[in-house]
Amino acid sequence: DVCSSDLLGKVLEQLCHLLGAEKNPGVYQSALLSAWDLVEPALETNNESSALSLLSTLHFHADDDEPSREFPERASIARHWLLERSTPELIRRMTACAYQAGRLDHFPLLGEKAAPLLLEDYRLADADEKGMLLGLFSEMGDPLRSALTERMADLQTPEELRLLMPVLRNAGMDAALSFQLTPWFSKGDRELKLNLIGLIEQIGSPEGGPALRLALFDDSEEIAVEAAKVLGKIGFTQAGPVMIKALKLRQSRGPDHERFSIEVCRALGRLGQPDNIPFLEEMAKKKSLFRGANEPLPVRLAALEALGSINQPAVWEFFESLAAEKNPELQEALDKIIHAKAQEVS
Repeated sequence: DVCSSDLLGKVLEQLCHLLGAEKNPGVYQSALLSAWDLVEPALETNNESSALSLLSTLHFHADDDEPSREFPERASIARHWLLERSTPELIRRMTACAYQAGRLDHFPLLGEKAAPLLLEDYRLADADEKGMLLGLFSEMGDPLRSALTERMADLQTPEELRLLMPVLRNAGMDAALSFQLTPWFSKGDRELKLNLIGLIEQIGSPEGGPALRLALFDDSEEIAVEAAKVLGKIGFTQAGPVMIKALKLRQSRGPDHERFSIEVCRALGRLGQPDNIPFLEEMAKKKSLFRGANEPLPVRLAALEALGSINQPAVWEFFESLAAEKNPELQEALDKIIHAKAQEVS
């Protein structure tokens, strides 16, 4: 009844206050045992706030970097109860409760226990349940990424990876996940590779960049073009040397690489790294008779635009060297770049 529910909530809150101040290990453990026994009844009687108060207290104690001299064991005790004494069902219920309260990201240790369980739930869920879990996953951050990294290391088929892609989109990207995606750019089919490139673009984090480096060397120019485009968009600044290497390798195989050349130039412009200026100048300038054919005009124009994005004195000196070239389209592009820069300054 209502009176019992109110009393339960008050008792659990008082136990939380006691735990917050208690320095005696024996009393602390006794109070924690009593409080823990009340968590499930609290979740069943609309006392979610009291259950979350206990969760907050334990997280605070578990993360205490400077334990008191009187009670140095408190952090390990709190971690033990959070990580070892929680049943899977209780973990699921506390996670849902924290999510509904908008506080799931406040409880990383809960997330650490919940993420592997919920990933398995997601694999077996129907469409509606998957939608609910995806909303929950969006609040889990690092614990979810850690669980995904372990799960992806065991994937055997593209279908297993495709199933996890919505979760990856919600989880975001880090270096470990990016590393796990890399092999699929070698063994995946065209559709999977394009989907992965699109996923990394949607996430928009530079941490996804390492996974795309292998895609730059794909036999399909379509895959390589999309990878270069996304590397520029997500701002993976370390991509410059590998994009240049991939382009030179394609150039060594034959002349048909204009699309890739253009996207590499555009990406280098977006990255804005001064170290890439010499390569872009080489792509943009008019060659002498002894240095081979010029790049196609669309490639030269893309290189010029990229150089215009890198605000360095060397770029303007190079632009001056092109002023005498009698090429109307090139001169028009130069004029536009110079005019745009002048507008920025003014």
